[in-house]
Amino acid sequence: MFSHSFIKYIMSSGLEDQQRVQVVVCGRRFELTVAVLSMYTSLFRRFFHEAFAALRRGESGADVWKSCYHTAAENLQKEKEEKEAESKLNTKTDLTPSTTITSVDLIVPVVSVERDERDGHVLWRFVYTSTLLAPEDVGVIFVYIRKLFQWHHNNNNNNNNNNNNNNNNSGKSSQPQLPIRWDELPYDAQLSLSRVVCTFGVEPLIGKYDYPTAAAAAAVVKDEVHAEKDTIGNENRTGCFLSAREKAEEYLRQQEGKEKQDSSKAKEVISHPSTTITKEEEQEEVRGVVHPSVDDDDLFLATTACSRCGVTGHTDAECTR
Repeated sequence: MFSHSFIKYIMSSGLEDQQRVQVVVCGRRFELTVAVLSMYTSLFRRFFHEAFAALRRGESGADVWKSCYHTAAENLQKEKEEKEAESKLNTKTDLTPSTTITSVDLIVPVVSVERDERDGHVLWRFVYTSTLLAPEDVGVIFVYIRKLFQWHHNNNNNNNNNNNNNNNNSGKSSQPQLPIRWDELPYDAQLSLSRVVCTFGVEPLIGKYDYPTAAAAAAVVKDEVHAEKDTIGNENRTGCFLSAREKAEEYLRQQEGKEKQDSSKAKEVISHPSTTITKEEEQEEVRGVVHPSVDDDDLFLATTACSRCGVTGHTDAECTR
């Protein structure tokens, strides 16, 4: 494995300061460094290993970066499939074939990979548009590995200082933990988080959060094609959450439903025990009802008008015409 030597190369060559990474998930942007992603995610470590090798060969361009990404993703998926096969031999599972999750269901593909170089600084950009990848989970995990990287860096500095001072018990801090309670999460939430872990190959979380463990009696695993065909607001969607646009549309639908209910209540005929209201009287009652949306004193202006000239501001008696 080239992980340690490759990360050491990144840190020593100054790439940590010169090259940053932007991961875009459903329009949400997250920025990290090459070193952070290379240290804790096998996908990006493999990608940058391939990409830097291509640059040394004088190769570049969108097709080259996409090819490097596919190579990294294929190796990651192959490694996960081998672990799945080994796990099936060693353990028994109660999951039925209809609810069994595979690496294909957990790894979300990238849409585009770009490299932008300006003034000696490089920005790598990876774009994911699938709704199967939840931006909220991506953000939580990226913050976690960033803190883990900082903790590792601080501990290394403290160890060096302690060795110089012959004091090995001072300056150490506890290792950061992912701020979730896995066992309390429902199946869909676990599945969504597992997709982030498996898509990027987050090594500190592999074996813990890379496979949903909650009960999935009624859950149906959907691939990318099925997810795209889901209607907005469908409660049967699994493994993904409503986007901001979908939440807004759902809110508008609820508001529209409330307005229809208010309107229907306003049109109800007021019946009296000894009086029968005719159709004409019913229509007259409805015309006289003020809709809640305009039932505000500030919306009505008191004024006078002249029936002779049609001008407001004076009465018929005050008209000079």
